[in-house]
Amino acid sequence: MHNIATKPLQKLRLLLALGEKETTANQEAEAYASYQTLLREFPDYADKATVLRKLVPLARKLNKAAEAERLEAEIKKKLAAEGKLEELKQLESPLRVPTKYGRVETSGQSLVVKPGKQTHNINLPAVPDEVDDKKE
Repeated sequence: MHNIATKPLQKLRLLLALGEKETTANQEAEAYASYQTLLREFPDYADKATVLRKLVPLARKLNKAAEAERLEAEIKKKLAAEGKLEELKQLESPLRVPTKYGRVETSGQSLVVKPGKQTHNINLPAVPDEVDDKKE
């Protein structure tokens, strides 16, 4: 992380933007560090739950399963305290997407993007909860 003199709100916006850009660039470790810095330096950030939600998949990709579980528990606790029962309900029964669809290289899917309006539905097979590949 670059040390630059900024006002607190500027730094907050920069950390959010940096985390997004790093995630988009598949720089998971850097994005994880940026979001962690944000939470450490802005512990009372109003949209903390969103940042926590961004950290969960990053923690999983970085093989930090215990940290991902801790973050999920923190999200649930925060949502329950805020009375956001519908969001809490969605977290407790998430849509499971097979692991192979997490990366372009392993998905077996492709899509040609052309100018103009277009629609393309991708049918993914339903699968039971996947067993972590690393546990096998």
